[in-house]
Amino acid sequence: MKLLRNASIGTKVAVAPVFAILCLVVVAGVSLWGSLSGTRALVEINQARIPGLALAADLERRISELNNKLNQSLVWGRSSTSSSRTRFGLRKTEKH
Repeated sequence: MKLLRNASIGTKVAVAPVFAILCLVVVAGVSLWGSLSGTRALVEINQARIPGLALAADLERRISELNNKLNQSLVWGRSSTSSSRTRFGLRKTEKH
């Protein structure tokens, strides 16, 4: 403190902006470090989950394909059954 008291007014005026700049550099460094560690954590999480998500997407695609094939076979089965019934005269009897 004695050093600052004995300093000239020009030195005292120059110390304030230098101190502010040093504080800003420290805050920027801490922010950068926090951002990098957060990014690293997100990359680790994504690398752990991406294979599972790819597997889930593949299973969903396969289930959708099976569902489409099942629906298609049911439609074909109904159409062939109804046409064979009419060919052989096996229509449902109508109620009067």
